[in-house]
Amino acid sequence: MSGYYPKPCSVEDGIQYARDIVSGQIVACKAIKAQCRIFLNDYDQNQHTDDFRWRFDEAKARHVITYVQLLNFIEGEVAGKPVRLSPWQAFFFLNLYGWVDKTDAEIRRYTRAICMVGRKNAKSTILATLALYETMYGPEGSQIVTLATSRDQAKLVWNMSGRMAQMSDRSVNRHAILTP
Repeated sequence: MSGYYPKPCSVEDGIQYARDIVSGQIVACKAIKAQCRIFLNDYDQNQHTDDFRWRFDEAKARHVITYVQLLNFIEGEVAGKPVRLSPWQAFFFLNLYGWVDKTDAEIRRYTRAICMVGRKNAKSTILATLALYETMYGPEGSQIVTLATSRDQAKLVWNMSGRMAQMSDRSVNRHAILTP
């Protein structure tokens, strides 16, 4: 690592990621390109029309992205250092939490997410941060479900959430997640 540690990612970085995908600056599959096109069309145009139900709440998107980056990594050479999202991860979070109903900001456009990326791309870490965020800020009775090819793999996210909560600043954790 030789002293380099990335700066925190922002909402703007996530939006720029979508623009770079659509422009072809970043190579991506059809599904990712389509999602980025939909996001940008809704962000740039649709949210400003009366017949579109949703608006992008930058403060809500910023809140989740900031919270996640207050948590600490628990493994590898970055263990103990704050999580740093990459632009694609910021895009994932801002899509999930930034879109709200125009008349009731407590109603989110997306309440389910699927994160399918290749091996060693921090899926478990990202899902663990998502679980902690939902534990703290999700609606009463929220459920966090992790699917995997084995029970041990699914349990990894749960265990990681607990360890992450223990290793991070107490001010970011109001609720405990206990690990076996």
